[in-house]
Amino acid sequence: MNFNDKASIYDKIASSQNEAADILYQEIINTCALVDTANVLDLGCGTGYLSRKLSDEYSFVTGIDISEEMLQQASDQGGNVDYALRDAAELNEHLEYDLITANSLTYYISDLPTAFKSYYNALKPGGYFALQSQTALSPQFVRAFHSLKKNAIAKPFIDGFKLLANMQCQQKLSEYIQVAGFRLILEKTRHFRTRCTPEKALDIFKAGTATPLLNPKGYDRKLTSEYKKLFWQYIQESIESQSIDNQFTLEFSRVFIIAVK
Repeated sequence: MNFNDKASIYDKIASSQNEAADILYQEIINTCALVDTANVLDLGCGTGYLSRKLSDEYSFVTGIDISEEMLQQASDQGGNVDYALRDAAELNEHLEYDLITANSLTYYISDLPTAFKSYYNALKPGGYFALQSQTALSPQFVRAFHSLKKNAIAKPFIDGFKLLANMQCQQKLSEYIQVAGFRLILEKTRHFRTRCTPEKALDIFKAGTATPLLNPKGYDRKLTSEYKKLFWQYIQESIESQSIDNQFTLEFSRVFIIAVK
């Protein structure tokens, strides 16, 4: 399930990412000394949830993403935001932005030191870089994924799978950011424990975790339609079996970092 496939339903299922965006946005407002004419770049903007919030505060906001369908959804929702189809893995601008944001993005970037250095170069002196990133997959979702090993057809796929999501802890992300030249002004890890219905948990899974777990590059064999069907069957069954009284408990951690050039 890639981002083009989920674009039309993303806003409905991305409650976890949007909650994190709300927190990151508030940290930016509380921490960054920016004028209302600030030039802002929102990396991996998706359907533009954070971009639109930022445009309420700042006059010049650009959102970039590699999914054309996500950007179309963002544009359809209006707001004073310019959207562009671009890869956020490395920027080529120089001294252009006052703020660069990355919400639920960095684990999709394989070379974070190069990316962070390009963000540093793209910022004006005194500019800010603000990120939020999940540090690891939810253990409940990992348990659901490994339940596929019970199936003889699916087991070889799971045995040959390697997670390509570049999830890093607060310490490692902070290290990369400082090596790029930034000075850290805020860094914290927040632990979330959410109770929701199994249906809502499946939506949360679809919005994020499903993408790396169904990334064809993570498997040592070609994904088949039969495996994909089993994948969704076992994920749903495991989420339901882990639920008590129609309530599923989901645990995960997110790191929030703001740094200044």
